[in-house]
Amino acid sequence: MAASDRLATWCRRWELVPDGTRVRGNTALVLPVRTGRGRPAVLRLGRPDGDDAAAGAALRIWRGDGAVELLRHDASENVSLLERLDARRTLDVLPVADAIVVAAELRARLIRPASADIPDGRALLARWEDSLRRRSTADRLFVDAADRCRRLRDCLGPPVLVNADLHYRNVLAGERMPWLVIDPHPVAVEAEFGTAALLWGRWPEADPLALLDVVARVGGLDADRARDWAVVETSMKLLGPAGPRRPQWRAVLDRLLTRPAGETRCP
Repeated sequence: MAASDRLATWCRRWELVPDGTRVRGNTALVLPVRTGRGRPAVLRLGRPDGDDAAAGAALRIWRGDGAVELLRHDASENVSLLERLDARRTLDVLPVADAIVVAAELRARLIRPASADIPDGRALLARWEDSLRRRSTADRLFVDAADRCRRLRDCLGPPVLVNADLHYRNVLAGERMPWLVIDPHPVAVEAEFGTAALLWGRWPEADPLALLDVVARVGGLDADRARDWAVVETSMKLLGPAGPRRPQWRAVLDRLLTRPAGETRCP
């Protein structure tokens, strides 16, 4: 079905009135709409073969507390109706010293007990270690990252709901709250996982170690484990197809590695 036909179908089904120009993102088509009661919202159509069920589950857990409110969701068709936020204003508009505090506070607010429909991070981390091992002959850094991943996996802390894709452009200005998180990538894993995107996004404007210290302090995290996970996450980014085109990832990784490694303590 053509995109315009899908939009029209869901507008009819949920009694929505188009209220702006549709925008196509990397993984979804978004149309500003108004509900039957006149409430501004956005209709989000994910790829028909995609799966946003975990994101929907996380948004239901958060119930709008720090994240965009999920008004309706059809997991079978990968379609969501969300409250409308100001897409023109992301955390990139704030000075980095302010933006990192806002992001760290939202990140801490969204750490919750994980329900059964949140993907188990242990399988993801096993795949990461395997990928890093297979590339270890190409760069000694990948050996180090694989070793860190194994040490961390051997003594994981209690699994909680973590948004593994929290970055400055995934936080929009709202009316209910000044800032709200969108497009989560939820995973059930220890709380120290998933900080790296906040370290890449403002390079070279800010020192990634200083940013990480803020996230750890605000969130009550083990700073050494958070740093080790950031090393692993950034190394995985370098393995991807975009790695050679993003020199900031290697620069951030090099900076993270300047801090002497702490002892890996099991939570």
